[in-house]
Amino acid sequence: MPHAVFLTGASGFMGRRLAAELLRRGHRVRGLVRPGSESRAAEGCEIVCADPLDSASYRSRVAGCDTLVQLVGVAHPSPAKAAQFRSIDLVSAKAAVEAAASSRRTSAAVKSPLRGSQPINSPSAIPLIRRNTPASSRCVHILSSR
Repeated sequence: MPHAVFLTGASGFMGRRLAAELLRRGHRVRGLVRPGSESRAAEGCEIVCADPLDSASYRSRVAGCDTLVQLVGVAHPSPAKAAQFRSIDLVSAKAAVEAAASSRRTSAAVKSPLRGSQPINSPSAIPLIRRNTPASSRCVHILSSR
């Protein structure tokens, strides 16, 4: 069954590859990119230009998608980039959770450089989200094989 996937970080290293694979498998992909990065997204991806740190800038575009994958983050994470992690990875993950929660039909998965792909309601999910996931959000780990 094809899914409608909203993918943040669609122009990034992982995002464009995941979008291409999802499209190849017959899924519909709506990809969030920063203005000016449109050409870096996979061909066939429906482009959404918005600020990944502000859910209000793309929340309405999540509607109609049953899955959200959050891949915005600092390239080559390391302890030396802790401040960037807090200001980019954490803020964009919280924004993605808010956007997914606004659409009660959307499941969400967050990519953490610390732990790999995690469902946002998993007990081992990114500790910085601090269990702020609304109970009404249905979350799945879409990056695992099914």
